[in-house]
Amino acid sequence: MEMRLILILLLFPIMIQAQNTLDGSQFLELNQKASLTQPENNFSKKNFSWFEELEFRTETHDFLLVEQEYTFRLTPSSRGKNKARSSIQDHFLNKPTFEWLDYQCKIVENAHNNWMDLYFIKKELNYYIELNELLKNREVLLNKKKSSLEFTTKDLIDFRIEQTKILSKTEALSQQIKLALSENEITGYQLDFSQFISIENIVLEIMQDNRFPTLTDQELEYDHALKEKELLLENEENRQIIDFVQIRFNGPNSNPLKERMSVGIGFSLPNSGNKVLKIQELKLKQQEIKIEKEIKKRIIEKEVNSARKKILFSINSYNDLKKILQEEELYLNELLNKIILNQDQDPEIIIDTRSHLIENKISLINVEKDIFQLFLQYLQDSGKLCSAPIKFYFRD
Repeated sequence: MEMRLILILLLFPIMIQAQNTLDGSQFLELNQKASLTQPENNFSKKNFSWFEELEFRTETHDFLLVEQEYTFRLTPSSRGKNKARSSIQDHFLNKPTFEWLDYQCKIVENAHNNWMDLYFIKKELNYYIELNELLKNREVLLNKKKSSLEFTTKDLIDFRIEQTKILSKTEALSQQIKLALSENEITGYQLDFSQFISIENIVLEIMQDNRFPTLTDQELEYDHALKEKELLLENEENRQIIDFVQIRFNGPNSNPLKERMSVGIGFSLPNSGNKVLKIQELKLKQQEIKIEKEIKKRIIEKEVNSARKKILFSINSYNDLKKILQEEELYLNELLNKIILNQDQDPEIIIDTRSHLIENKISLINVEKDIFQLFLQYLQDSGKLCSAPIKFYFRD
């Protein structure tokens, strides 16, 4: 029993640490959970009547109430019109909440952007921590050098300037991470970037020539479908021949030859001026939406192709620069190995060389980050970023 308790106590910190680890996909989930919930649609479906209007009128002549006239008029509907109206109603009830979808898309976009920033800030911070360790070694050498004739005040000034530069940058990067974690309400987690997407997988992703509908595409598709249903309703109204049915009761009067009750019916001719104009207007709006869809499609295709080319160009530039720096690093490391074997050499050369190699890696970060920013823009332009099901793309 005691042995089991000891094992639990020993493994407890490891278990806690594992529970507090946060990767990119979990980071996105936390951002989505913290967002607003989708508003509910409280509208209920209504049934349409078999008549359009029901009128009752009454009038009198010379204020003779005994000769009061009564008119009852009915404007009928049709099965086709009610079916078209029901289709439009369903279209309204099933309308996506585009504002909420846009809000959710921004949540996903911000999560990708924030995770990318955290990755590169953390990467740069680690390099500055390494520089700070080398700085401590440099300080030890400087203290030893104070008693020699080679020591000058300039050595102290140069060291102090470099120390301030490294410490201030380290502190600034640490504060950026704290601020980002606080803004995203993820304090207390250990960030896990071990599965952060590689440049090779970015190339594989952008070479998949597939495009998903953007929010603008969905809105245009919704409007186009609505105009189609409205056009169907107008055509049904145009087909209706009977305009109204009317019954009139004249009431008692002194003229026995005057009819006391009459029945009337009104007919509507198809393809009348106003009806044709309304139909043509809807057809024109449909055509405008169709043209707008095609224009936006071509613009997006151009933007996606441009983003793809920019990414590939940036990757080539990054690889060329990385190759140059790696060749230099290989050459300098070979020299350092020779210097280390020769203990008579000045150790300050080793510190300067290692500092230079770390600074090279820091300079490479901005070039690398440009690739990921272009990749994020590509995901937005292609519609992939916010297409269901939501996927975290900054992960291998």
